[in-house]
Amino acid sequence: EQVPEDLERRFADTVRPFMEKHCVSCHGVEETEADLDLAIYRSTASEPLLEVSADDAGRERYEEAFRKFCDIFPDAFFILERGRIYLEKGEDAANTGRFLSAGLHNQMGYFRDDQPLCELILDEPGRQELDSLWDAFYFSSGVPARMHSGHIWHERAESGFIRGEEVEFARPEDKDITAEPKFSRFVERYLARVRDATSDEGTIQAVKDHARLSAAAIHRVEKFRETSEPKHVTALGDFAQRAWRRPVSAEEREGIAAFYRGLRNDGLPHEDAVRDTLASLLMSPKPNCGRRCSRSRFGFSRMSRETTGR
Repeated sequence: EQVPEDLERRFADTVRPFMEKHCVSCHGVEETEADLDLAIYRSTASEPLLEVSADDAGRERYEEAFRKFCDIFPDAFFILERGRIYLEKGEDAANTGRFLSAGLHNQMGYFRDDQPLCELILDEPGRQELDSLWDAFYFSSGVPARMHSGHIWHERAESGFIRGEEVEFARPEDKDITAEPKFSRFVERYLARVRDATSDEGTIQAVKDHARLSAAAIHRVEKFRETSEPKHVTALGDFAQRAWRRPVSAEEREGIAAFYRGLRNDGLPHEDAVRDTLASLLMSPKPNCGRRCSRSRFGFSRMSRETTGR
């Protein structure tokens, strides 16, 4: 039974190269580890890429090897959507549209679900690259801290699992909600409430693991921010040089940095202070004037000429 040409071509382009690189050395060339023989899917230029045996015994061997392969590898490593949690009767056909994310009610976040990919496919450099991509995503989105504050909001306002005086010290809008000792104090109160509700060690351990992973992720993002923020301030001086289309002196760079630090001392977070500093650079050719200067088209016109070439 000949396999359709389009499937044969897809197999040649995607499946067979992967199997020859990662699978057949242990499953079919010189040995059949775990009694899994994948050599039957190899081919030469003169042979079909996939051909199902017309013999019943040969076909059974072929299908059994595929069953073992599918038991080892998941159906998909990437899923864009999943179904809604709550379904009305007869709504299964429309059960799409909810993105593959994890969160608490409308406080959304993301959890990694790439263990099969890491263990079965990626080598060490590949796993390091994937980790760095997640680090960059967490850094830019602030998901770890947002998930923690969302957790507190949900438990206080929605679920009623923990509320009242025992957690009055922890409010989701608090700027120090992820800082110590408030973070650990909330975890202790939450764990005490969990132990009151259940004696199941698996549930208790899951809560401990979640708190540990959340703390590690939050701390990691904070360390990234500590090391990156000075680089952002330096980049403001580089930006000024482009906007003003002339060299920027060390004194001017320090003036830009001082303006940024003044905004931080006034209580602005890093991102807002950078935005205000950028605005001051574009509004005036002179550094350190910021919001005290009248609006000018000088910075905008110069930046426009440099960018467009006009």
